[in-house]
Amino acid sequence: MLFIYLGISGFLGLFTTIYYQFSHGVTSPFMTFVFLIPLVGGCGSVLLKRMLGEGNVLSHNAYPAGLAALIMACLLHAVFDIAGNSSVYVPPLFVMGIGLTLVGVVSYFAGKVSRRARG
Repeated sequence: MLFIYLGISGFLGLFTTIYYQFSHGVTSPFMTFVFLIPLVGGCGSVLLKRMLGEGNVLSHNAYPAGLAALIMACLLHAVFDIAGNSSVYVPPLFVMGIGLTLVGVVSYFAGKVSRRARG
């Protein structure tokens, strides 16, 4: 899973570089730093799971879905910034991405606490 997140991060870095070649000098910080979401969030979670152990099903599914939603929200926001436009759909996507990520984190640590209490 670590290599998947590293690959996604590398792809996003390459995507940003190529996109900026055709954006006529207009940039967006949302696209410039989107590679950090899988790099820090994804690789950090994999390393944390290696140290503390695997989580439950909810954390295993909600956290990566939240990261994917955040990546898509950043890319959409950047494309709209570069185009000089906006969309009402981007803020709810950010909220859902943050919400799913938080659900995954809370579920992971709640599962750890309940397992420790049981045994």
